[in-house]
Amino acid sequence: MKYSLLISAVINNLAIMTSSFLLGYFFTVRSMIKNTNTPASPMESYRLNKTQETIIGISYGLFSFLLSLNTIQLDTWHRIDARYIFIYLVVFYVSFYSGCISSIVLILAKSWQYYLTGISLFSIEFFNNIIFTLIVLLISYFFSKKKEHIWKKLFCFLLLFFVFRTLLLRMYLPDLFERNVGWQLLFYYAIMSLLLITTVYFIEMSLKTIVSINVFQITSMKDPLTKLFNRQALDTYIEFLSLNRKIPDNTTISITTIDLDSFKKINDQFGHSAGDAALYHFSKLLKSDVFHSSHIYRLGGDEFLIIHHYSPEQVEWELKNLLTLVQNTPFHYENHTLPIRLSIGTIHTRMSKDFKLAEAIKQSDTALYQAKKQYENSLVSYHK
Repeated sequence: MKYSLLISAVINNLAIMTSSFLLGYFFTVRSMIKNTNTPASPMESYRLNKTQETIIGISYGLFSFLLSLNTIQLDTWHRIDARYIFIYLVVFYVSFYSGCISSIVLILAKSWQYYLTGISLFSIEFFNNIIFTLIVLLISYFFSKKKEHIWKKLFCFLLLFFVFRTLLLRMYLPDLFERNVGWQLLFYYAIMSLLLITTVYFIEMSLKTIVSINVFQITSMKDPLTKLFNRQALDTYIEFLSLNRKIPDNTTISITTIDLDSFKKINDQFGHSAGDAALYHFSKLLKSDVFHSSHIYRLGGDEFLIIHHYSPEQVEWELKNLLTLVQNTPFHYENHTLPIRLSIGTIHTRMSKDFKLAEAIKQSDTALYQAKKQYENSLVSYHK
């Protein structure tokens, strides 16, 4: 019966730690993706801001306090808890700032508990709570900065954790070691190690799954030749804007469609390899410093699309610079210098409740069609 209760308590602590940490982590990632204003694709990387880090720190400080209440009873006289594990996890997987917030919340919550239960704020329990919480925080920060394998850092952390824990117990409770409690301490360290190692294992497996999914999605959204976003990425962005629009109304947005007029001639005269080389050459120009904060897509064949989120004047200036850059950057294939000729159509409009990106793209195609009717390397723009 005693061992079944012990195993049950260990499993409960493990479930609390793993589920709460993973839930918080995935909720944060989902929230960042959902609330980001204008990502080039849903797979962009985002950093936590201070507000998010503070909320995480407070949350896991409270979770740490919960773990301190969910004690594991070793025998009639000895109980242990796993309150310090969350501090390590938050420092390693979120930030040192969040770890500091968690530590402060844990110290305040435990102090409040001691006060309510009549324990003096000058007692051993009170000082042990403060000092060892800060020690765990600093050890976690120290190893989080080490460029070592995650498991090596974890085992080094556990070793220092056990050393400092034993020293503090010997300092505050010298008579404890006269009661032959060595096996209880070993049991405590074993359970702490089991809880932390198992939790980190689950987290690492989950993160590897996330990375694998991200790599797959990023690969599927990139054109293999030009490394620009493809039509699937554009469709995803259209859906993103329709479901999660955070761009304020009346914000300027411009859609540009570009066609390589000389592509078919190059393909017919020099073969598909020359056509691919021309597309790659042009994509490098698109990815140069001409465009700032623009989303660039290759829709297929010789058709490209750019989404701009700044003023029409800036867009027009950049497109004219692109035409100049293309004319001044010759395309060489084998022993030939081949001209690249463009037609550009763009539509300048504003975001509103009724705005539909797919409709704006059609209007940009109309402007492109008008540009094709004009002279080579022409630009036609509409304002709506």
